[in-house]
Amino acid sequence: MNTLKTFLFTITGFFSTASAKKNFIQVKDEANYSYFQSSVNDLLTYDIMSLTQYKKHLYQKFIDALTEQDKMQVISYYRINKDAKFENEYENLQQQMSIHDTQTSYSYLPNKSKKQWHVNFADQHLFGFYNTNLFAQDEIQCAEHPLLSHVRSAAQYLGNRVAPLTIENGPTPILIKDVHRLGFVNIMPTKENRNGIYGNNFAKASLDYIDRMSQQIINDKPLTNFIAMAALGYGSGTYQTYEIEFLFQTAKNSFSLAKELSGDMEVELHTGNWGCGAFGNNRQLIASIQLFAAHLSGIENIVYHTFDEQGKKGFEQGKKIYENFLRDIKINNCESPNFQLDQQFIMYLSKQNFQWGYSDGN
Repeated sequence: MNTLKTFLFTITGFFSTASAKKNFIQVKDEANYSYFQSSVNDLLTYDIMSLTQYKKHLYQKFIDALTEQDKMQVISYYRINKDAKFENEYENLQQQMSIHDTQTSYSYLPNKSKKQWHVNFADQHLFGFYNTNLFAQDEIQCAEHPLLSHVRSAAQYLGNRVAPLTIENGPTPILIKDVHRLGFVNIMPTKENRNGIYGNNFAKASLDYIDRMSQQIINDKPLTNFIAMAALGYGSGTYQTYEIEFLFQTAKNSFSLAKELSGDMEVELHTGNWGCGAFGNNRQLIASIQLFAAHLSGIENIVYHTFDEQGKKGFEQGKKIYENFLRDIKINNCESPNFQLDQQFIMYLSKQNFQWGYSDGN
């Protein structure tokens, strides 16, 4: 967590208020994760943190789109155990995985033939800064899906096994299913505002401008599935093997559970430069890790949102590294149960001597 975010988390965490009456939510356990399920109506009984003026405006504008029917929707929350062990079959690598890259941001357009999952580039504290004037990927998703703030509050109240922490003595990614997208915020540059409102530029815009750049979704509200996983951050020099292992284990466990929760449906995974903004990770490394983790987990389709030319270049280089490793293991016919694909891939990446990048401040 960077210094600004640490400061903001410290001063804003005290504004959370206790609701007079919170509807009961039961926590359940499976071998690899703990979870709870709740209707929107029940989640709304869990108060959220105090919001800045801009965020309060967006919250009220978008939350008003909820209908009584919407409030009956059940949202599911899953927190993966730090010692989770998902079985990944070598046979998954024999299947073709469709890979598409784009410089666009997430559109959340529904696809009835595929179960879509969208990666949230999480902080250790799940959605920990939705109430501030920060406006990077994590905060944008919370603004457009305001029920995520109530999900966080419920998880905070229930605590322990479902605590809203994506790292706790190891990776503990969190998956959230069936959350209404209630609004849209245009963050791109315009003639009026050449910087747009992404990241720190959000706080520099006027409230009137933010209102005009936001639109409530009234009809056909899409239900979004999130994978909230936190990368390591603020490293320097050459990546250590344990750092690569942490990143890979985080992605593999996250994608494995997404595949499991999708049942028999084909999965379409949307991700991008995970941890490459404020956290300063290497784009090539992150791309190669996510591609192999998705393929090993049985994901059928991946849409990689590169954001810009720099991101596209990093993705393409990372894709080549992933493809070279696939080629090597197929040539060596590594189907033996003694051949540990995870460790072989981690060591393969470690030998590339990837260098940490730099934080972009967002």
